Amino acid sequence: MRILILTTDVWGVGGIERYSRSFCRALALAAPESERWLVSARPRPSGVADPELGCPILLTKGPKTWTARKLWLAATFPLLALRLRPTHLFALHINLAPLAQWVARMTGASYSIVIHGIEVWGILPYPKWRSLRGAQKVIAVSRFTAEMVRQRHGIPEHQFAFLPNITDLPLTDGQVSLPHVPTLLTVGRMAKEERYKGHEVVLKAMPQVLRQIPDARYVLVGDGDDRPHLERLAQRLGIAPSVAFVGRVSDDALTRHYATCDVFVMPSKTVLDPKRPKGEGFGIVYLEAMAHGKPVVGPNYGAPTEFLRHGENALLVDPDSPSEVAEALVYLLTHPEEACRMGERGRQLVAKEFTMDTMVRRLKNLLTELGQR
Repeated sequence: MRILILTTDVWGVGGIERYSRSFCRALALAAPESERWLVSARPRPSGVADPELGCPILLTKGPKTWTARKLWLAATFPLLALRLRPTHLFALHINLAPLAQWVARMTGASYSIVIHGIEVWGILPYPKWRSLRGAQKVIAVSRFTAEMVRQRHGIPEHQFAFLPNITDLPLTDGQVSLPHVPTLLTVGRMAKEERYKGHEVVLKAMPQVLRQIPDARYVLVGDGDDRPHLERLAQRLGIAPSVAFVGRVSDDALTRHYATCDVFVMPSKTVLDPKRPKGEGFGIVYLEAMAHGKPVVGPNYGAPTEFLRHGENALLVDPDSPSEVAEALVYLLTHPEEACRMGERGRQLVAKEFTMDTMVRRLKNLLTELGQR
C-alpha cells in the first residue's frame, strides 16, 4: 500500500491543521506496513521544525505566496506522484480535491476527500463538486457536515465515511485549586469573518453574570483582526476589568487556561446560507475543554450538538441570546457540583469516542473499505 496525503497546512494551530497532524499519526498506527508521504500546500515556515507524523513531509520549500504556490504545486505535485506511484490519495481539504482527482487519474490511484464544514456547506465551483462526486470516499468530520453535503451536492450516502476530530490532550478531572476566581474561557480566532463564534455575545452576557457573581472573570484566548472591536465593546459595557484578552498562547499556557477555568463558553452560530455559510464544522476546542473535565456552554444547533448534550455535559443556548448565555453561565458557576458532574461526563465521552485510539480504529475500518489493507 502506497499512500500520498495532500493537506493545506501541517504546521499551523487551527483545527484543520491539527486534524491533519492527527490524521497522519493515526494512519501510521493504523497501517504501519504502508508507505506514506505528506505534501502540504503551505511551505514550511522559517524556523519551524517538521512535526512527528510517522511519514516524511515532501515539497516543504517553494513559493511563499498562495497564488504562486498553487501554480507551483499544480506543476510539481503530479511529477512527484508519477515517481511515487501511490495506490491511494487522501486530500484533507476540498481546496486540494481537484488536484488529487487529476493526479489519481494520471497514476491510476483512487482518492478520498476530507470535508470539515463551511468550505463545503455552500455552493461549490464545478471542479470541487466534480472531485467530490468522483471520490471513492468523502470523509466527514461530523455527521452534520455529511448531511449538508448530501443534501446540497447530491453525494450518495454510501460514499460517506465518518472520521471526527480528536484531542490528544491528557484527560484530567476538572478540579481547580483554591482559593479560586470563578473563570469563564473561550478559545478561538477573533476574526471579523468568524464573528459567528460568539465572543461578542458572551461579552454582552457578562454584565448580567457580574450582577450575580461580581468576582467572575472572562478569559479570551486567541487573536485576530476583530480583537480591537471586542476590546472596545468590553470598555463600552463597563466590564473591561473582568475581561482578559491574552492573545495566542503556547500549548502549555493553553493547557493551564483549560485547567483553571470553571466553564468553557463558545455559543457558535450556524448559518446555512448557500453563498456564505457560517459555523463550526466540528469544534475541537469543545473537546479540549471536555478533556479537562469542564462543562460547556455551547449552541443549540449545528455540528457541535453531536457531542454537546444538553443537561449531560453542556448547556445549549440560543447563540443570538446574551440573556440565555448569561443564565447558563450563572447556573454553572452557582451549582459547582452539577458543573463538576457535567464536566466528568464530558471527559468520559472524550475518553470513549475522541482519542487517538478511536481515530486509529476508525481509520483501520476505512482502509479496509478502501481495499488498502
